[in-house]
Amino acid sequence: MGELIQIRVSARIFDQEKALKKWSSLADLAFPPERERKFEGRDLLSELVDALHDKKRLGMLPGNLPDQFIKDIAAAHSLKEKMNSFLANRNPQEADKISYQLEDVLNRMEEAVDMKSSFF
Repeated sequence: MGELIQIRVSARIFDQEKALKKWSSLADLAFPPERERKFEGRDLLSELVDALHDKKRLGMLPGNLPDQFIKDIAAAHSLKEKMNSFLANRNPQEADKISYQLEDVLNRMEEAVDMKSSFF
């Protein structure tokens, strides 16, 4: 299992507060500032990745984001979908491998956004 993503029957963020702190810049980019960031009973991982993917698809991201960041949004979405597919096919070992890759992509994205706070 990854540091934040645990593989059970489904993949969920184990410690949502820790995840929101670790990926705070991504959360700021994904979610409106007025939104209360409580995800009890909801899937923070999917909501974060899907919100970034939707904003990219709809052209709602700041224009000064690096090309690699935009590619990483697509990679994160693809990895999330692949992980869910492995889980649906009862293959938690492969889903676990994907969780590490997904965390790496999200960490890289957080670093890129955090280094350039002018995106907001």
